[in-house]
Amino acid sequence: MRTMTFSIAHARVVDHHRARTRQPLAVPFESESDPRRAPSAEESAVASLGETNIFALVGSLGDEQREALLLRVVAGMSLEEAARVMDKTVGAVKQLQFRALKTLRASWDGAAEHD
Repeated sequence: MRTMTFSIAHARVVDHHRARTRQPLAVPFESESDPRRAPSAEESAVASLGETNIFALVGSLGDEQREALLLRVVAGMSLEEAARVMDKTVGAVKQLQFRALKTLRASWDGAAEHD
């Protein structure tokens, strides 16, 4: 009985070490040090528009549209979280965000035509 227990334990140890050599070393990903990093859409927009113009564009939105957009994009809240904060339904927050982005897109296109 002892011999069989030792054989099973030995086989498991060997299997464990073999499995470890087959698996690659897990290293945490650090996006800042990745040379393939491309600027995000937000970074590109800020760079091309400038801070003043962004504040003017966002300021041109209605209060609820601005709040929905800022909660979702700047604060990074989910639809459910933003709806809770705004005391609205998820569908209403989606619609406010959609309309805000549509308004910003139209303003952006209008500003680009004048440049």
